[in-house]
Amino acid sequence: MEQLDHQNIVKLVDIPIRLPDSNRVALVLEYVKGASLDSIIHHLRRDTERGLWFPMEQMADAVVYLHSQNIVHRDIKPENVLYSNRGIVKLIDFNLSKRFIHGKKLYDACGTPGFMAPEITAGCGYEGPPVDVWALGILFKKLFVGLQFDGRNIIKMSYDKTDFNVGKSSPTFARKTSVSLLTAMLWKNPMKRLTMREVVNHAWFKENHPGNF
Repeated sequence: MEQLDHQNIVKLVDIPIRLPDSNRVALVLEYVKGASLDSIIHHLRRDTERGLWFPMEQMADAVVYLHSQNIVHRDIKPENVLYSNRGIVKLIDFNLSKRFIHGKKLYDACGTPGFMAPEITAGCGYEGPPVDVWALGILFKKLFVGLQFDGRNIIKMSYDKTDFNVGKSSPTFARKTSVSLLTAMLWKNPMKRLTMREVVNHAWFKENHPGNF
């Protein structure tokens, strides 16, 4: 974690310190004045898609950076995203993160129910980056409709893009590009999911960019 350097990832300020008479270590992390995303998600502006662009763009950019460093987070969820008083997003909690090798599967089941990609629970091994795309897609969906959305229900739905439950339950202001983005991030087949590079280059991020208004 000490090697990570990104504006949307909480920084490790000092090297781990082993606590006296204990097997535990203490991490000195960057102080972020604000709150976790799950505690303020109801207060974020969700009446237009433009109001969601800033937190979504920052989270996506953080995960793009992680994957460029060959690191997969594996526990993306609102509780692991800090939202500062200045509107800056910080991804935290790397307890389950792991370095990955492209083409080599991971086999340890980990994550949070409701955010875990279906291939993790299948027990047949999984590629690292697509599970972060899935979890971030669930988080994005919660930003659109609120915390009542349960990601565990997605696995039961149809995967025909013309009959997609994620799209059906989207708010009335949602455009076709937002439904397209969520659909492409939440395919059950990880090979069909967007990569994080494709996520940040998706039409939704381009058309809702503040420079367009």
